[in-house]
Amino acid sequence: MSGLLLTFDDVHEDGLRRDTLVVAHLAKRPGGARVGQIGTALGLRNHAVARSLDRLVTDGLVALEAEGEPLALRSYRLAD
Repeated sequence: MSGLLLTFDDVHEDGLRRDTLVVAHLAKRPGGARVGQIGTALGLRNHAVARSLDRLVTDGLVALEAEGEPLALRSYRLAD
């Protein structure tokens, strides 16, 4: 059982680290950035970036700029 908890904690910690990297990236780009741009800059897959952005939007830290676009073209910026 403790092995499962450790794995969950590791995954959770990786997600938090990724979220922090995404926020730091957006902080350098006041005009926002697309999922694909963020992924390329951070060396992450678009789906991993999108999961982080979804969490950050839900938490009110990031705003989605371009709705209805394909995943790689969605644009995000830090929330006001």
